[in-house]
This record gives sequence, C-alpha cells and structure tokens, in this order.
Amino acid sequence: MAPRRRHSDAHASGVTPEARPKNGAASESEEPLLSLKITRTNDSCPFLNAQIAVSLAPGNVLWLRGPSGAGKSFTILHLAGLDRLPGASVDIRWDEAVPASERLGVLFQKGVLIDSLSLAENVALSLRATGLPHPPETVAASLEAVGLNLAADGAKMPGELSGGMLRRAALAQVLAQRKRVVVLDEPFVGLDPPVAAGVARLLASIASSRRIALIVVSHLEPLVEMLSPTHQVLLERARPEDLPCARPVSSRRQFARLPFAGRVWWRLFDYLLYSLPLIVCAFAATGAAVAMLLADMMERIDTVEVISSFLKESLAGNPVLPMVLGLVDQIVRANEAAAKQKLFALALGSIFAIELGPLLTALLLAGRIGGSYSGEVAMMAATSQLDLLALLTVSPTRWTLAPALLAALLAAPILTAAGTVAALATSAVVGNLFGIMSRREFATEARAPAACRASTSERSRHAPWHRCGT
Repeated sequence: MAPRRRHSDAHASGVTPEARPKNGAASESEEPLLSLKITRTNDSCPFLNAQIAVSLAPGNVLWLRGPSGAGKSFTILHLAGLDRLPGASVDIRWDEAVPASERLGVLFQKGVLIDSLSLAENVALSLRATGLPHPPETVAASLEAVGLNLAADGAKMPGELSGGMLRRAALAQVLAQRKRVVVLDEPFVGLDPPVAAGVARLLASIASSRRIALIVVSHLEPLVEMLSPTHQVLLERARPEDLPCARPVSSRRQFARLPFAGRVWWRLFDYLLYSLPLIVCAFAATGAAVAMLLADMMERIDTVEVISSFLKESLAGNPVLPMVLGLVDQIVRANEAAAKQKLFALALGSIFAIELGPLLTALLLAGRIGGSYSGEVAMMAATSQLDLLALLTVSPTRWTLAPALLAALLAAPILTAAGTVAALATSAVVGNLFGIMSRREFATEARAPAACRASTSERSRHAPWHRCGT
C-alpha cells in the first residue's frame, strides 16, 4: 500500500478551475483520508480538464460539478471500483490508518436496497458483510442516526418506503459500515423540496458530527450549499466532435430497433449470443451420457449368444441345428465388431440429428426465452413502459412477444446444428475410449442419418415407400 501523503489542491491546468478549498475546509494539520489525482490521457476521456487533484480530510465536502455527460458518474464509479474512467489515469491514495472495509461507501441515485429484505434486514446485511456484529440494538442505532425507528420502520419493505425514507435507509446502510468517505450520487433527485431540504440537513449534520467526508454529485446548487462544500471540482464536458467515438451515425442505425424486422434481428442476436454456450454444454453432456449408456450395453450383450438362443428355440430337434449354430458363430464373430460400430454411430447420429436434438433445443430455448421475456415484461410494467405503449396505441404483444417468437424459430435450427455437432463430438470421444471405433470412423458413419434424411425427403415425393438403405 502506498505510504500516506498529502496532495495539495492544485488547480487544473488550462481548461477548468480545480478543486479549491472554500470556507470551512479542514485545517492544514489534518491528514487527508483520501488523495485523488486524475490525469487526462487521451480523447476518450469524457471531460477536458487536463488534471484534477484534491485531498479530502475528515468533515470535508467535495462538490463534483459539471454538465450531463461530463464524466461525473464515471468518476465516482471508478472510485467505488464499479467501473473504469476511460481516457484517464487515476491515482487514489488512502490514509493507511483507515481499514479497507471502512473507506468508501456509495449512496446511489434514489437509494438502493435489496427488495426481498426488510429495512432492518438490509441494515443488518450491510453490517454482516463488513464483518461487524448486527444485534437489534446496533441496527436500531443505525436507523436512529438517520431519523428512522426500528420498531416503526424496521419491518417495512423497500417498496413501502417514500423517496425520503429510502434515501435515509440507504444512508443508514452506509453509516452502519462505518464508512469514512461517502459518495452521494444525485441524493436529492426526485424528492419534494421540503423532503430534499431535510435530507440535505441530515447529511450536513452527519458529516459534521461523525467527521465523514462527502463527495457530492448534484445539479441542485441551493441544496448542495446547505452541505457547506469545502472543495469544488468543475468538469468541462468534452464536445461530441472531440470524442473519437463521435462519428456520424446513419439514420438506418439510429432507428435499427424501430421496425419489426430490426427487433427480430436484435432478439436473434441475443438468443444466439447467450444461448449458444448453454446449448453446446447441454448437448455435449447429453451426448456423453447417451454414448456411454449405449457403449456399455454393447459391451454387455453377446450377439452370438442372443442369436443362438433364438435358433435353439426355433430349430429344436432339427438335425441341421449344430451346423447352423457353427455357421452363425463363425459369421457373427467375423462381423460383430463392424456391426457394433455401425450401430453405435448410426444410433447416436439418428438420436441427435433427427430425434433428441430438436426436442432438447426446444426445451432449453423455451426456458431461456421464457425467463428473459418474463423479466423484460416485468421490468416494462414496473417502469410504466407498457402504459406508454398503450398510450401510443402500440400492441404490447406485437412489440415484445411476436419478435421473440419469430427470433426463436430462426435461432432453433442454428442452435440445434451447433448442439448436435457438440453431442456427436463427445460421443466420438466416448466411442474411442470404450474401444468401439476411432473418432474418424465415427465421423464417417454418423453422417449417414443426416444424408439419408435429406435424400429421403427428396425421394419421398416420387416414392413414398422409400426408406434408408432400400
């Protein structure tokens, strides 16, 4: 770990003002909790500031300002280890006296809790994840610090909380983990003015009393001023023409998902990209299991004994029986290995190319499509997208279900072919391990079912009675 050291709050070179301490900054004698230095390295960086350097001591408040698209969210997500700031080198130095588990907490936009847990359970989870004891008394103290009550609010689920309560609950989670620096990503968005002001007063009080440093991203200047920011960083957004990725986009690409065919194409791409690994693994495992079962049966069955038993019953008392049994033993022994090879390859080829393959693909694809489709519809319902489609007089079924079904029909044969290849490849390995036939011999024999099926479909128009091998 890098030694403790302090970065002076030097101003950025050239483009924008740098992090300048304001009234109320920590005294020079205080060691910084966090020293941050960001240097722009190439044009993929979302802001034009050549360099940003700021040090935060206990109780400091950094206001990260700038227009939308200037990289504020990228910067805080990089600090939290959740994303990477493109086009920049980031040097983060922490006070060695601060344990890693107590360094940085994030209060996400609108507050984020686990939906399946109650308010009290969410706080207890954050304590447990940090390795701290989580008795009811500790949970109650964490909730009381943000103006909530364990008895009255602890059993409430996240969906039952108002916007202000949700912010307070998320803050309780962060405080319970004893974080020394807290990132606030638009903490006032979506709140009524009185509620937002109450949240701002709470944050200012906690930062002052607990000596917690805050990094605030917000466009609401009056509310941020209530926190008495000690530092400000203004990010200057790179113009679209300055970015290497900002190339003219054709209208066809801009509206690619609007036509029905475009939505089908994107569904098809999704199914092939994410379902192909599942199909290949499932077919490979099934191929290995069926091949081992068939190979084991062939090893156990004595073909000569089976035929001889049948002949003894059918030709009992016939004087030519001994001669027939001798011929059977001679002929079958000479051709048994080749017959088993052909049977092994043809059986597996027929199972996967004609019978089991399409069924297995249909089952796996149905599960994959059902899960993704139900999740998409639930998300659209939760975010009122279905209501928007209704207002636009667009059928939700045609918009969502129809492209999904058509894309599935197009993807099924492609996935079946890929899965069949994987199943036959593992079957060939099993046949080689059991000493039935080599992989090359299996590949030659296994092609017969597919070729036979193709020729049969062609000849059946002229001779409906035609069968493979006749």
